[in-house]
Amino acid sequence: MSHHVGEPASKRQKGGQANTHPVGLAAMGIKMVVFDCAGTVIDEGAIVYESLRKVMSDEGLQFTEDEFNQWHGANKVEVIRHFYLLEHNGKGKTEVELEERVQFLYQEFQNLIKKAYFGAGGSIKLFDGVLDLFSDLRGAGIKVTLDTGYPREIADGLIASLQLEKHIDGSCVAEEVGAGRPFPYMIHSLMKQHKIMDVRTVAKVGDTARDMQEGRNAGCGWVVGVLSGAD
Repeated sequence: MSHHVGEPASKRQKGGQANTHPVGLAAMGIKMVVFDCAGTVIDEGAIVYESLRKVMSDEGLQFTEDEFNQWHGANKVEVIRHFYLLEHNGKGKTEVELEERVQFLYQEFQNLIKKAYFGAGGSIKLFDGVLDLFSDLRGAGIKVTLDTGYPREIADGLIASLQLEKHIDGSCVAEEVGAGRPFPYMIHSLMKQHKIMDVRTVAKVGDTARDMQEGRNAGCGWVVGVLSGAD
């Protein structure tokens, strides 16, 4: 796991150093950590963003790098919908026709991702130290969960191919809760799954600004940004 920058909502050790050791987190009442997937736990070489750019560029959608980067960490269908509607809304197509094309492009994106991740020559892997971290957290009594903007099929494929089933306590994808980051609903859904009442006992870890916004919007006690991914 790469170095990270913490944003604790409250407690720090003397000298200003955050106590991010699992036992220290447990002692401060953290009961669950919600990790982003790609760029945080999974090293996939930014394939997800390359695939998203390709699908939208092949469709003729116009966007700058800065405009695209603002959507790091978002539900991928929301990204496609945003840029497609900017280009085509009000140009004679009905809402149904617009959404049908958005869903077609979203499926094309998923096909690219599946081929890149799970096809011959796929090179996805966990970042170094992830399994040790998960083991330490769970050993301290802290639940380890994942949330992601991927559809469920791809999320489950990643969990299976990387053999994460025995190392995590659950996962949530944006499409299951109606909206992705920066909305806090995936975190709240995982809290519900594990019967966690106080969101201040939850830590959020991710590699994008939207991960940080999600954690803050949820009210998490800790919001931690890793330096291994998109932002």
